[in-house]
Amino acid sequence: MSTQLLENEDYLFTLKINSRTYTIDTKWLLNLKVGLTEDKSNQELEECLQLVAGYLHTFTAAYEEVNKTKLQKELEYEIWYNKEYYVYEQELINIYAEEIRSGLRSKTNAEPKKSQMESGFIVKNEKGYYEKNMELNELRNTTEYLSKEIDIIKSRGTHLQTIIKTRRDNNIIDN
Repeated sequence: MSTQLLENEDYLFTLKINSRTYTIDTKWLLNLKVGLTEDKSNQELEECLQLVAGYLHTFTAAYEEVNKTKLQKELEYEIWYNKEYYVYEQELINIYAEEIRSGLRSKTNAEPKKSQMESGFIVKNEKGYYEKNMELNELRNTTEYLSKEIDIIKSRGTHLQTIIKTRRDNNIIDN
């Protein structure tokens, strides 16, 4: 699963999910001001509302896909972490037991502390720990970003509906 979000000053939003690429011009969506909508006919505004629904569908599908991947990667991370931690814990316990047998360690200090095990585990598995956490952070950031974009799209859809309703109400009053 590959997801990329690319934006530029021209309001072009490119969303890549696996092999699919979605490019959306969001200028009108992000700037629903009277100046951008007053020259549009009622029919054009209705078409814009349909675009909002399409954008919402696209972003929601992307969010669901990324969130599904994030949950899968979190589970994979948890399994990896616990397996590797268990192996490291057993190694450390064996080292402590050997030190007790050889007289280098007292029986009162027979087991490693949890903080020692966690620190040692991270140091021993630094590359894997770093890579897996960075991957999870990227997925979490992407899901959060898409969630915020969905909220913006919903807000703009509501705003556009308000503009359409106001026009209809004004047309009724004028007639």
